[in-house]
Amino acid sequence: MCDEGDCWMKINSAGVVLAYYREKYKLTLEQVCDGICSGSTLSRLENGNRCVDFLTSSLLLERIGKTVSQFE
Repeated sequence: MCDEGDCWMKINSAGVVLAYYREKYKLTLEQVCDGICSGSTLSRLENGNRCVDFLTSSLLLERIGKTVSQFE
């Protein structure tokens, strides 16, 4: 686990957003995380077991067609 200061959003919020849109757009873990992080990392993010930093969250959100500013 990382310090709260290192997390872009609260752990559960980031995961909920990523999981919701990934499922809404019928994307696999691999489609969203390819070249950004591992599938297991994205799964842990979605399940609230890992925090996400700003850069990673930006890249993952961009992959699903969203921007960080939509969730700040």
